Amino acid sequence: MSDPKLQRADGCSVFFSLIIGIILVSAYFLFQMFFDEKNENVSKKMISDQRSVKIMEFKNDSTTLESKIIEYHNEKNSSLESAMKKTTDSYRPKPNKAQ
Repeated sequence: MSDPKLQRADGCSVFFSLIIGIILVSAYFLFQMFFDEKNENVSKKMISDQRSVKIMEFKNDSTTLESKIIEYHNEKNSSLESAMKKTTDSYRPKPNKAQ
């Protein structure tokens, strides 16, 4: 049969194994806490800055387009009105063919 003394774990090696495990686990969480949070804040700030730039560009483009549309309609209003008058004045209905 096998010797039971050889199968027992040495108390010192188990203690050091637990300490090393605790150190590695705590190092992992500390590493994750310090480095991931900074990267997340930087990426959130970058995304926020990009969004604000795009929003401002959109507002500027929208304002420019709106002013161009208003200007176009103001310029074409009189000519559009005269064209509509000419069309209504020159309109003659087609005669119905009675059968």
